[in-house]
Amino acid sequence: MELRTLSAESSSSFKDHWESFVLPHEHACAGHLDANFALAGAAGVRNRSIVLVDEKDRPVAAIPLFEIEERELRIFRRRLLASGFEFPAHPLLAPNLASRQEREVLEAVIRAVESVAASSNADEVGISYPIIIDGVPAIDRYRYCPLRQFGFHDESLVGMVLDLRPDIAEIQRGLDTSCRNKIRRAQKDGCSVRPVRDCEEWMNCLDLARETLGPSAPSERLHRACWEYFISPGHAVANAVVPPGTDAPSNVVVAVGWNGGWYYWKSYNARLRPVPGMNNLALWETIASVKQRNGAVFELGSMEFDDPKQIAIAEFKRSFGGTATYALRGVRYRRPLRRAALGLLSAAYRSWFKR
Repeated sequence: MELRTLSAESSSSFKDHWESFVLPHEHACAGHLDANFALAGAAGVRNRSIVLVDEKDRPVAAIPLFEIEERELRIFRRRLLASGFEFPAHPLLAPNLASRQEREVLEAVIRAVESVAASSNADEVGISYPIIIDGVPAIDRYRYCPLRQFGFHDESLVGMVLDLRPDIAEIQRGLDTSCRNKIRRAQKDGCSVRPVRDCEEWMNCLDLARETLGPSAPSERLHRACWEYFISPGHAVANAVVPPGTDAPSNVVVAVGWNGGWYYWKSYNARLRPVPGMNNLALWETIASVKQRNGAVFELGSMEFDDPKQIAIAEFKRSFGGTATYALRGVRYRRPLRRAALGLLSAAYRSWFKR
């Protein structure tokens, strides 16, 4: 099979090939939507995505790629070539390939990814798989990270997944007692939940984002892009919790989904004027609205085991009844000695501040 690589940066036919291949693909997830390209652009992130086509110009594989720069210890620059910007996205292969062809195409994908990594001078390449692919946990579908045979290290993470296929009453019974009580408390106090009404109201929620995230809050441009490319087209739902006596949201939760798989994406809340139970109410009503949209699974987020603050956030998510499930991620370090040195420095830094 003769394959040719189309690049998001240099091929005029890339967008048409991407949409015709990805949108009907049963294994596609939110991370594959071309809305991610616009979102990354709003964040100043370079889109390096690729599509592979055969000799008849038919797409046989696609993978979103983004060139992301990060800082370690606030000093050392690290350039990451990642298969997802905000959401995980694995290589998509044509569904009608034989086993031998699947391996050949996947090999071609990895070669193309490595070529992009070399041209961008990336320190590492990270390819992440969604926890659930077409209703099946990725760990059950693949058993192990399929990229290990191509020199990638397996960095399996643990996420919490809520099954939305039972009726809503059964899902609600799966909530922890304390979680149900907090939801009832917020409802009893007169809090209401409704969708964010329009772009203007969404932009007003940027103050909530800054109050919640501080310096990590999105820019105005990126915040607007979330509305324009995800919420407004229906790829995401944004629910606002409104306290009694006001029409201004004090909590906002955003979930994004595709092909029945949904992700808990954003949560902004008024920390300076908190109302007990409003965070629980916001997330629960978002889960219920996703259920109404025929969502099959809802990824609550990752489990954490080291940082106390992140452990507390994970416990909040776990209270909604999620089941712990492995998420697959393959990482290829292109400068392993530099990576090892930075790892030692990071470990020493953390050890020092734990004293």
